[in-house]
Amino acid sequence: MSVFWRGLIVAILTALTVLACIFSPTADLGDSSGVVMKLPLYILDYDGEEYEWEDRERELLPKDTGIERVRYISHEGDRQITCSIVLAGDDSRSIHRPEICLPSQGWRIKGRFVRDFEVKGETQSATVLLVERDVQLKSGETTKLLSYNVYWFVGKDLTTHSHIERVWKTSWDNVFRNVNHRWAYVTVNSMIPSSVDPNGAGEEETMKVIEEFISDVVPRFQKSFMD
Repeated sequence: MSVFWRGLIVAILTALTVLACIFSPTADLGDSSGVVMKLPLYILDYDGEEYEWEDRERELLPKDTGIERVRYISHEGDRQITCSIVLAGDDSRSIHRPEICLPSQGWRIKGRFVRDFEVKGETQSATVLLVERDVQLKSGETTKLLSYNVYWFVGKDLTTHSHIERVWKTSWDNVFRNVNHRWAYVTVNSMIPSSVDPNGAGEEETMKVIEEFISDVVPRFQKSFMD
């Protein structure tokens, strides 16, 4: 297909979307969240501790943004996982991709892929980022800390690993289903111990730990998996 025809199709679709938005009814907000904003403090062999909002988050995010964040440490102290839920309010700026904010926190994105995680016999698709940043060890040496950042978006009755799909679904469901998704953004982070300790768990083992964690924690807060 030529550039001309591709451009024409995009222009027509854009025009149709704008017209549909103009003439569509106002969406019924209702209980449009697909999550419960409460993470467990005890899960598997982890003890959790709640995080407070950081000052920078309070400055940048709209005041009606909801944040639930817990850091989990294994009983042996050899594993640490942080799980966060960010729930949008009236302002859509609450929800964004980690690719936007991670670089400003000193992280460099080394890899990106999509992975399906099993939850109660079903799958939760998520985007996985392999990120790194420079850290100083107790010895004074500098090394590269590797970490997995797993994220996905949760709407009223759907989820997606894709920011583009989330934006598209927001417009489509508002116009054609009269649904206004109050999107939540879920992240699960775990460092890869072998990046700072030769005897620590590597990438494959760390991913297995994350898989087990997601399988157990998601049904605790994501309504689509709750009994």
